[in-house]
Amino acid sequence: MEGKDYRKAAEDIIRIVGKDNIVSATHCATRLRLIVKDKEAIDVKKLEKLPLVKGTFFNAGQFQIILGTGIVNKVYEEIENLGLKTLSKKEQDEAIKNQQKGVKRLVIGVALMRLRCGEQSDDKPLAKVIRPARHLVITFTCYHIPGRICTD
Repeated sequence: MEGKDYRKAAEDIIRIVGKDNIVSATHCATRLRLIVKDKEAIDVKKLEKLPLVKGTFFNAGQFQIILGTGIVNKVYEEIENLGLKTLSKKEQDEAIKNQQKGVKRLVIGVALMRLRCGEQSDDKPLAKVIRPARHLVITFTCYHIPGRICTD
């Protein structure tokens, strides 16, 4: 396959995923790994119809596009040539870890706000188990303050 075909594959992937939607890109032996802002904005069916794409899935904070051994390296090289932000696998894994920490802080903030607003009856404990990410489980238990009205 000529280099221009890998270039076209890279251009098509960027167009379908959305250049502004892609935070960064890296790859492993067979998959292109993208951190995206909004995975719901990706037309997965259209992406999977591209000739070089074998499949897609979302895992561990990354949208992964299966291209195959050898092919992924050439498509990734073209993505770099097109000026898309790329990271090493280690850097991208660290970015994912930091992103998940941000989600954890957000979940805690939302849960505390709900506790402050008193969403439970007077004599029952408020216990919430929240699962925003695959490996993150946070449990909150608090007793409602009688008469508290949420004004936020």
